[in-house]
Amino acid sequence: MKKIFILLILLVLFLSACTKANLDSGTNSQSTSGESEMNEINSTYSSSSKQEISQKDKEEETKANKEELDDNKNVSVEYKELSDEEKEILLGEKETSKQEISKVDKELLLKVSDKKKSELITEIHNEEDIFSKISLYRLYEPGYGFNPTLEMFDQYIGLKIECLRRVDDQNYYCVYKTKENGYWYCFFRNTYSQFTLYNTCYLKETLTKADFKNLKLGDSIESVTKIDSAFLAIYNFHTKEESALPYSVHLLKDGLLIIEYENNNIKKIDFNADFTYSKNVIKYNYKILKDDYPQ
Repeated sequence: MKKIFILLILLVLFLSACTKANLDSGTNSQSTSGESEMNEINSTYSSSSKQEISQKDKEEETKANKEELDDNKNVSVEYKELSDEEKEILLGEKETSKQEISKVDKELLLKVSDKKKSELITEIHNEEDIFSKISLYRLYEPGYGFNPTLEMFDQYIGLKIECLRRVDDQNYYCVYKTKENGYWYCFFRNTYSQFTLYNTCYLKETLTKADFKNLKLGDSIESVTKIDSAFLAIYNFHTKEESALPYSVHLLKDGLLIIEYENNNIKKIDFNADFTYSKNVIKYNYKILKDDYPQ
């Protein structure tokens, strides 16, 4: 009987152990299954997140490319070259009389006269006053510096236009007299509906090419001032202002003489019988009426 009792206890203990083993196995299985499901979810989320980030990057890249294209488009517009017609007008190769001229300029052009300059000029200026107001070596250069218009001369600068001449539809010039018995010539060109100052020159006497025949390269600038008294006045003014002269323009009876300097010595001498001077692809016209030369 005692043996039977012991066998029953052992059987109970065995059954209890088996039950516990089955429970542990089920728990581990559930845990493994749960971890597998979580890994699958994480994998799916990670893949979806990567796709969303990738799509966002693509959108941002597309936006950046579009902005870059827009910027390039703006740049190409900003640096658009002049049209052929605009270039022809700028270089003086195309008539501009058909352009709409400002009302003030139209009124000033009515002052054009063929009377003698002595009959038209009433205001007399001193040399330094004129030299300080407008540089005698200012040439019109597109995109660089500032050049006054016919209207500014007459109404703001203090150089009232009295003697105005017409060369052609594009070119006009006005004449001023100085107390030192000189004449200052200002040349204007119709540029984009306004008459703009293109070049100037100063004369005290009527000279010819023959008066400069003894000049040679390497001669000092003083050798030129001894020939042209108007240039002497210009030289003295610039010397006082402590500014070097890069060149001088001499309007002669038979043409235009251009002398370039380096360290106040003659570097180059050019003579143009057509009274023009070309610089930076622009041709400057210095031609005046015979009666407008100093007498």
